[in-house]
Amino acid sequence: MKIKKLFLFTVIFIFSCCLAAQASNLWLSLRATGTPPKGWVSNIIFAFSGSTRREIAVLPLNVIANEAKQSYKSKIAALLSEARNDQKTVRVRIFSLQNLREFIIKPSSKLEVSESGEKKPVFLKTGEKTEIKGSGDKIFLKSKSGVKTFAGVIYIKSKSPLIVRSGGRDKKIYCNLKVSWTGKNLILINRMPVESYVAGVTDSEFSFSGSTEAWKAQAVVARSYAVACMGRHKKEGYDFCDSTHCQNFRGLSSRDSAGFAAAGQTKGLILKYKGKPLSAFYHSTCGGKTAEACEIFTEPADGIESIKDFLEGKTLCRNSPHFKWKSVVSKERLLSALQSDELSNPGKFLAKIEVPVRGKSGRARMVKITGEKVKILPGYQFWLILGNNLGWGEVESTWFDVKKSGNDFIFEGRGCGHGLGMCQWGAAEMGRSGASFRQILKHYYPEAEIGNI
Repeated sequence: MKIKKLFLFTVIFIFSCCLAAQASNLWLSLRATGTPPKGWVSNIIFAFSGSTRREIAVLPLNVIANEAKQSYKSKIAALLSEARNDQKTVRVRIFSLQNLREFIIKPSSKLEVSESGEKKPVFLKTGEKTEIKGSGDKIFLKSKSGVKTFAGVIYIKSKSPLIVRSGGRDKKIYCNLKVSWTGKNLILINRMPVESYVAGVTDSEFSFSGSTEAWKAQAVVARSYAVACMGRHKKEGYDFCDSTHCQNFRGLSSRDSAGFAAAGQTKGLILKYKGKPLSAFYHSTCGGKTAEACEIFTEPADGIESIKDFLEGKTLCRNSPHFKWKSVVSKERLLSALQSDELSNPGKFLAKIEVPVRGKSGRARMVKITGEKVKILPGYQFWLILGNNLGWGEVESTWFDVKKSGNDFIFEGRGCGHGLGMCQWGAAEMGRSGASFRQILKHYYPEAEIGNI
């Protein structure tokens, strides 16, 4: 309601200023000529700039009125667009990778806790540390004030950001939190403005110094991905998780952070392809060439293409520790990882791994696993299975060669991550070399355009 009143006041104020300006122009014109021009009811003198008269033009009043009307419309449309953008929110599941049964919350202002329905809310004092725990079919709130019991869903609100602690980790979140107890774990869904989410993601995903423009580029791609992929977890009741499955979100940014500044300086800007928001994928290190979408998704994706990541003959991400890598994995560990998924399970033993098909960038499109059984699967699926079971530091990308050596398999490759879209190490180098965020984005997404949400 406060936002609507403020918006209405702003529109009325701008409208009044425009009317005053028109009246002032007419008065200045009359003062300059001494007498009103002939037919002044249907004509006005309108062409002054400051205190210096450039020229006097007599225009029909209906033309002036039409121009003023269009001006008002455009200003009102801009205000409405900005108001809509400010009110856009996103639902993020926090601590999504944890099997959460309890957590601690410490409010910096008075906290309101309520159930769905018409029950009166419970208020917790400022700074009162509260333990929230799920057990049976109830949620329990334990603080110095005592223990409160709720049904399976509660809503927590405050006027200030909240600090949530779980597993020894603190996360600063927006002051609107839904907590659900499934009987096995707690689901925490934080609703926040899109711009707050973008700032938090930018600080969580990017960590390069000396490159303000690269930070801006990261903010734009994070916002683009958020807008294009909104509702990725819709079936689960939220938009995004806080892990790299969607975008890494470690919590709200502080006002003096680089991510907060970059999000503010690019507020509302996204990448578009043929007028639609682009799913602007990005990754750590491309290794010299970004991936084609079909190397990852098995089919093309609009606005994403493979590019050579060079500047003045030098590979942009050459200084990344992931530019080239080598990993030795024992046959036993590798077999155990492959047996975890039927898509890659070769049976009781593992004899050989080959890459029969590669994409334009050199990445593995298909992988052949030979053992008791022969399995052929997409290279990206192979990489995901190894990452989920061996850890993401073993086989860093799908751009690799592999050979068997005794009781080990040796992987040698380039880059880190899926390889789609913007290479963060390359973007940082471009920024340090003087490129603007628009030039960085044009380099990695040549078919896309920058526009407003």
